[in-house]
Amino acid sequence: MKVPKVTKEIFIERLAEKTRDDIELKGDFHGYNKEVTLFHTTCKREFSVTARAFLQLPNCRLCSNEAFTKARQEKNKREFYRKFSRKPYSMEYTFLSDYQKSNKKIKVQHKICGKPFFMTPNKLVNGQQCSNKECVGKRIREGKMKSIEQFDKELIIKWNGEFIAVGEYRGSKEKVNVFHKRCGKIIDAYPNNLLKGHDCKVCTNNYKRSTLQFERELQEVHGSEYSVMGTYKSRHDPILIKHMFLII
Repeated sequence: MKVPKVTKEIFIERLAEKTRDDIELKGDFHGYNKEVTLFHTTCKREFSVTARAFLQLPNCRLCSNEAFTKARQEKNKREFYRKFSRKPYSMEYTFLSDYQKSNKKIKVQHKICGKPFFMTPNKLVNGQQCSNKECVGKRIREGKMKSIEQFDKELIIKWNGEFIAVGEYRGSKEKVNVFHKRCGKIIDAYPNNLLKGHDCKVCTNNYKRSTLQFERELQEVHGSEYSVMGTYKSRHDPILIKHMFLII
């Protein structure tokens, strides 16, 4: 059955039925699959769309796009405030301007120093804070300074309780006194070195490693990738090792 041709008169009739006369045809009608220019009496603006597409979705494209953009912006705004409120420092800040876009700066005041600054929401939710030089310097100092409790915890986890801090912890770059249970000695060492796996210097100097022990330690690190072919003398002397995995 042949579908009747949609004429200008038929289109205008359907237009009135679907839009309650708030959308008017402007200009000529060239066919059902051709673009037409329409006028929205509510927003007083013109827009173009194919006749078919408009009758399938009869609304002002300009208003629809704006409504969608506004809804998305409101959703992003709520998401930003939700994420920022979960930051441990969120109560230190007051927003002096409203959220618009994630990459558009907003005005924020830091309650601690009392100074306002501008920053994008993206940076705020990703951890950046007050850009005042005094506040930045304070955060850097606090970030570098680890509490003695935190150092003790990390030391126990790393060495399974083999080392115990007995001296005052004053930062990662100052030596701290620790007791080594294995040798019963108190040594001074840099905290970072201990946490990286550097062993007791007393034990290291007195320890006589055998070839078998070296082979076991090598296997713990590299598995069966290497095989010891020579005799271990000291950590300073070269030893012959065979790489078992060859790429052909």
